Amino acid sequence: PGCGAAARRRLCRSARGMPGWQPRPEADVGEIVTFGTEKEVEYLGHVTLPTHLAPLSRRTFASADETHIRIWGPGGDVAKTAFPEQRRAMVSSMAYCPALAALLVAEVDMTVKAYSSETLELFDIFSLEQARKRNEPAKGSEKVAALTCLPKGNAVLVGGGSGLELFHVGKSTRRRSVAVCRLEYHLSFELVRLIAPEVVSRIASDFAEQRLVVWGPTALSVYDMDLQRLGFYRHPYPQPVRCASLRVASALETLMLTGGEDGSVNFWILQGARQQASAAAATRQRRRRAVTSITSGSALRLEHTFRGHGRPVEVVHFYHRMEQESRMRLCVSYARDGKMKVWSLAQFTFVYAIDLAFLDAKASIFPLAPHLFAVGTLQAPSANEAGRTQRTSLALLRFQAQIAEPFVTTDRSAVVRIDRTPPVGSLVRGATTA
Repeated sequence: PGCGAAARRRLCRSARGMPGWQPRPEADVGEIVTFGTEKEVEYLGHVTLPTHLAPLSRRTFASADETHIRIWGPGGDVAKTAFPEQRRAMVSSMAYCPALAALLVAEVDMTVKAYSSETLELFDIFSLEQARKRNEPAKGSEKVAALTCLPKGNAVLVGGGSGLELFHVGKSTRRRSVAVCRLEYHLSFELVRLIAPEVVSRIASDFAEQRLVVWGPTALSVYDMDLQRLGFYRHPYPQPVRCASLRVASALETLMLTGGEDGSVNFWILQGARQQASAAAATRQRRRRAVTSITSGSALRLEHTFRGHGRPVEVVHFYHRMEQESRMRLCVSYARDGKMKVWSLAQFTFVYAIDLAFLDAKASIFPLAPHLFAVGTLQAPSANEAGRTQRTSLALLRFQAQIAEPFVTTDRSAVVRIDRTPPVGSLVRGATTA
């Protein structure tokens, strides 16, 4: 690392004849190999730290703080709306519904508001308590902790104290007196069914892998996009789960990572996820007595726990790489102790760590997609900005893990260049070599 292309060619030529050396194409020798985080865009419009973030279409995002909901993109503000002065920090969860071009916002008063994802004009306000009463007797009003829109059928998952519920959002037959953003009919928000009664704290969706991870204080579950439960585990952590990421390794095996409030990273294996649930009653009974939790012919097993972070883990990821025809040999975790740590999933060992100063205890961290997350931080005014109040930065960061074949090594280990993210306040794109 740090050598020029010509120097690397000389090193490769001098390595010929070494045990384990394999030639690589000359055109690939000079390629840039990076490892670290890269800033894609930075937004400076919030007054206070953002508490919620939802990706929208065309590289735009919706975010909420104590006083405003804002839609922004690489060019800055697109639209914003303010909360009434007597009602602050109203948002409890946000999700984007692409079928209706609507931003769904769950608030602490047990309502869900539908806004235009382009102008933030209000479409409709729905009462969750009334929607539940139409379907079944009221079970009490509980705060919504998670909101996720599924890619088909205008389906919306709502998680909270009432469990995991499936709602349907769509156009009703009631016509508006005045159209709102070309929408001539009111929307409807109807409860379809209760998926699971366990309390839900958060939902992590991965539409590329066609999986959902749902967890709460007492249980962790994995679902497919048809909302069939593939795996279930009770009491997944002594402390609450903070984040999750998964990869489908094969038709019968799914790998999953979770990060905990106690700073641990758990590696899970979900086996037999596509087996039929029609196993014999005796087999089902025997599996229920197993240590791992079994449901619908699938076993969710805790394979290993990595310990090394001193603060809660907020982001976990697998690698997208091949090594000796084997995938996902490593994983990475980001925690509020300011560390990005790399772990081996083959030897279950710690590999190395990189210091990231922006991951402090006061930052707002939002996992968005595999290898993509956002970080909101408070920035003190600079020396030439004396008298100004501190501002908030919301930066979109991408994890880069481009691993090269060995240049000179004889044990087939990877050669990488380790990069660090520039300061959050800088608008420079890319990273500087550490």
